[in-house]
Amino acid sequence: MKFEYDRHEIERALFFLSNALQSSGHNTKPVLLHSIQVAEMLWDRGYSQDAVIAAILHDVVEDTDITIDDIEQSFGNQAALYVDVLTVSDAQDITQSFAHTVELGDEALAIRAADLIQNSYYYHLASTGMQKQIRDKFVYFMELSSELLDESLASELSKAYKQNVETLSPRI
Repeated sequence: MKFEYDRHEIERALFFLSNALQSSGHNTKPVLLHSIQVAEMLWDRGYSQDAVIAAILHDVVEDTDITIDDIEQSFGNQAALYVDVLTVSDAQDITQSFAHTVELGDEALAIRAADLIQNSYYYHLASTGMQKQIRDKFVYFMELSSELLDESLASELSKAYKQNVETLSPRI
């Protein structure tokens, strides 16, 4: 299903992210570019406007002083739900986060998959110890979501694994 997008809302989400990063951003990764690339993967596949907005904002709570309440007030409940499930807190492990993503459904899974795909281009920069954790996390998500993701994203995820993750430091 192809959705019609209110380009002003998409632009507003981009400005929201840009302003948050400028005022309180604390991640050295190119969050703005990464977020645009994640959102573009969903936009190109016809996901809902809420999913595209959540894809733009998926890292904003982790990387700035923005809260889920701020997102809900600015972009509504559905976008806030997606961002919340995609935000991994220190108290929550990644398997719990992935399980909650599955519970929330197809669009949340699609955002998570697009995020992993786009992040995979930077995984080689991680320490050797982190690379094993990253590979394990990636494999776990692929196994969990393989039957649930749309075919094109599942294919992209598999391709990213083969090109960027499988070749990380040898298994310990």
